[in-house]
Amino acid sequence: MQHSSILNEIMGTNLTPEKMLESFLFVERRTLEKLIEDFELTTPEQIDIIRSLFRFRKTYEYYILLWETGQGKMRANAREDAEMILTQAKINLNRDSRSCFSKENFFGKIRFMLLACKELEVSVRSRATYVRWVCNFPITPTRTAQELFDHELYTGNIPHVYMHMASGFIRRRLVDKETPRQICGHYRTFLRELNISRAHARWFNTRYAGSYGSRQ
Repeated sequence: MQHSSILNEIMGTNLTPEKMLESFLFVERRTLEKLIEDFELTTPEQIDIIRSLFRFRKTYEYYILLWETGQGKMRANAREDAEMILTQAKINLNRDSRSCFSKENFFGKIRFMLLACKELEVSVRSRATYVRWVCNFPITPTRTAQELFDHELYTGNIPHVYMHMASGFIRRRLVDKETPRQICGHYRTFLRELNISRAHARWFNTRYAGSYGSRQ
């Protein structure tokens, strides 16, 4: 499969948010409803979260497939990283219970940031921007598991790792009482430090390898 085809599949090209929602676990739909209710999320925020959860699930399904079919070709350090990162995803990704993988690793990261927005009375406009940032994890459409861990975006290309770092970054800046303009400036630095904003066209001739800068 070509890299562009892989990215199209993961991104859910041409799927509506309603169709994406239908593919989620019951517990994920309930968790989303609770998140919307608790924070009175706007329609654009809801759509960002739905699209991101779809990408989250598809990305892990793809990474797990690469890991399962290519362990014998991986170097020892990459096998250890894959074991540590992907074991729980494999066990709990499709477990329709409170122990499902997305409960803490996706929704938990967003809720952590939203709580800070609520406590510090962040404007709806700024909150929507921060939701989009947390949800905008980069994707590495690799063809082998080894490439995933060799990629310049690693570890930022692991969705829940990126979301953990992004939500923590935003919350820390909010607690420090920084203005939206200051936070935006620091966010660009955050992306540079993870190699996201300057990832070269390793997989594409004219587009970044990650979702940031490629399909926005």
